Amino acid sequence: MGNRKAFLDSKRGPNGLLSAKDVAAYEKMEAELEAARLKEQKTAFLNSLAGEQSAVTEAEELYKYLAKDGGIIEEFDNGLFERFVSGITVFSPVELGFKLKCGLVLRERIVR
Repeated sequence: MGNRKAFLDSKRGPNGLLSAKDVAAYEKMEAELEAARLKEQKTAFLNSLAGEQSAVTEAEELYKYLAKDGGIIEEFDNGLFERFVSGITVFSPVELGFKLKCGLVLRERIVR
């Protein structure tokens, strides 16, 4: 806001008024700033939408896996782990969180 006021103040004539050319330049500058702001919002929205769609796709894939053969495995499967898990969070010495690519976090207690 301060830069805009400085721009306008620097363009004022001796009578304190702006010329039509300066008003047009100011309005163009305002329109360009608004267009840039709207473009940023659009990009943020599209990125958010893409992230949500990705999470839905991952949830569908997880559901398909769990629906076949009851989804029960008897031993650790590294490929399966890498397919569905995006990260691990340590909540405490006895509790971990497995963040799935679909957005879910499964909290697990460690029994010693």
